[in-house]
Amino acid sequence: MPLTDRETGRAGVGPGDRRGGNLSGDDKLEDMSNDGGAQTVFGGGQVWGASGGCGVRGASGGSGVHGVSGDGQAQGLSDNDRSHGVSGDGQAQGLSDDDRSQGLPGDGWEDDEHGGDLAAHPGVVLDYSTNVSPLGLSPAVRRAIVERLDDYAAYPDPRCRALRAALARQHQVDPANILCGNGAADLIHRVCAALRPRRALTWAPSFSEYQRCAALGGAVVEQPRLDPADGFRLTAAAVAAVPPGVELVFCCQPNNPTGRLVEPAVLDQLVERCRLIGAVLVCDECFLPFTAAGSLIPQLARQPHVIVLSALTKTHALAGLRLGYAVGHPDYLALMAEHGPRWGVSAVAQAAGLAALAEPERVAEARRLVALERPWVEGELVRLGLRTFPGEANFILFQSSVDLFQPLLEQGVLIRSGANFSGLDKSYYRVAIKCHTDNVALVKALGEVRRG
Repeated sequence: MPLTDRETGRAGVGPGDRRGGNLSGDDKLEDMSNDGGAQTVFGGGQVWGASGGCGVRGASGGSGVHGVSGDGQAQGLSDNDRSHGVSGDGQAQGLSDDDRSQGLPGDGWEDDEHGGDLAAHPGVVLDYSTNVSPLGLSPAVRRAIVERLDDYAAYPDPRCRALRAALARQHQVDPANILCGNGAADLIHRVCAALRPRRALTWAPSFSEYQRCAALGGAVVEQPRLDPADGFRLTAAAVAAVPPGVELVFCCQPNNPTGRLVEPAVLDQLVERCRLIGAVLVCDECFLPFTAAGSLIPQLARQPHVIVLSALTKTHALAGLRLGYAVGHPDYLALMAEHGPRWGVSAVAQAAGLAALAEPERVAEARRLVALERPWVEGELVRLGLRTFPGEANFILFQSSVDLFQPLLEQGVLIRSGANFSGLDKSYYRVAIKCHTDNVALVKALGEVRRG
């Protein structure tokens, strides 16, 4: 049966040629049945998806999927067609200038710095500005990359068939519920381009690409501030305040740069709040495997308005290769696939990803290392007179009364400044948790700077 508005909070699914999965142009997934239904099976045999040759059709009301005909092709929309759930002149109401964003951060792309820009800092010896696995690239992944060298002259599989199958087995979902991309950032761009929300929301501070990508699509982005006095905790009251008319909500679990997990009851409340107001919820779980918390993926069969993002970039230290994936309803993923390049994941990234997925024990080992090292690093930061904030991720947010970035950089140590995070300023810093030897080196360098 087609999904109804009441079941999804979006437009019903009708006949068409477009099918879910990692596809582009006129491609269709071979794991679909002949009648076009996305026979999308989660663990336990529960079918989740659409039947009857589904495509995401033109939507109205509270839908964030709009302007797509039955054959899946995007159609031009008038302002009235795209405007829904926004009062007055279509701008977010009841927000201060600091909480509303209609443009892009910074003065230009060269000013929008993220962590790990070693090309801009060639003298760096120790990089604590990026939050990848402290174990680094595994020997098995290195071998897989080298052993496939002869394959790299050919185009990569545009559908990532083998990789999606391996991810499907790991998460106990159907491959049609997985879309691979060039890192999680690529998928954030795709979801914003595909859904084209008029209003989006992400709490601040958080990963700046949420705001940037939504704004690129013309959305008014609301950024309610998390309270540092409360450890930047996302509260039930903050979730209840998500206003009707917001069509896309981003939640980072655990949050970047704070490292704070959303409490399970609050996360459940957020899922329900988004369903009630007809918003798509994108839950970014890229750092979740470094914690003991559970994923939203097992709930997705009951929550088709939720999309989960994850990345082997973080868990297996593949930042330079770029490899992320989305798990969600096949119709949303099909639309996202249409808004990205056909060959979005390189052959070397696919080979590395398959090798990484064959080593689940390596993620567990990294999680144990973070659980051991994080309290030690946090204790040392406090001993140095720095203000730390509670968190569970493989990085720590802290605050200093004196500048640390440049003095550490002069020692060849790179940390992440909080200056360009909305809701933070240059007194905030984020550092990654690494192996003990590297953590000791960081504490030593910080101590030397603090002592002048």
